[in-house]
Amino acid sequence: MSTESNYPTNLYAYFDEHRDRFEEKTNMAKKIIYYLLLALCVLLIIIPGIIPLSVILVRIAAGIGIIVFGLAAFFGGKEYYNKNGGKIKDIVRKKFNSSMIDEATILQMFENNDFEGLSEAPHTNNQPIQLYIDEDEKGKEFYCQIMKFFSQSDFRGITEVKVIREPEYSKLRNTVKDIQSTE
Repeated sequence: MSTESNYPTNLYAYFDEHRDRFEEKTNMAKKIIYYLLLALCVLLIIIPGIIPLSVILVRIAAGIGIIVFGLAAFFGGKEYYNKNGGKIKDIVRKKFNSSMIDEATILQMFENNDFEGLSEAPHTNNQPIQLYIDEDEKGKEFYCQIMKFFSQSDFRGITEVKVIREPEYSKLRNTVKDIQSTE
């Protein structure tokens, strides 16, 4: 096992490091929708009377919309694809209850591919240890990593990215799909 500094920061950093296998594409339909919503918000700032509500309320909502849709239009619409498979989707974000299960146990289950144990492990919101799993359903691969908050501004991987391919993918698919994500 390598040192912590050698672990990918997150799954997206892993995809970026392996450009020979993965590519980032822009979903132009999403970008266009975000830009249209941004234009609508700008229009509402200029002509708030289009909506029969308080002018101040419409302008405040439109201002918030400009920020949200502007950021989404500029930064959003990007998706990762496996060059030999399909679109990669996030399917699990589980936050383990650190008062009921310790980090070493979680890491041991992860190392041993004990996804049933990870599925049954207690979880709750706002926890430092988290399991992230993305899936390429077409290419039949899971990409898994344990992440940890070291501080408010330091959230990074504490394991290598584990890639699960066929035939293990089919064996683990139902178990992984049953892992309950924590919001």
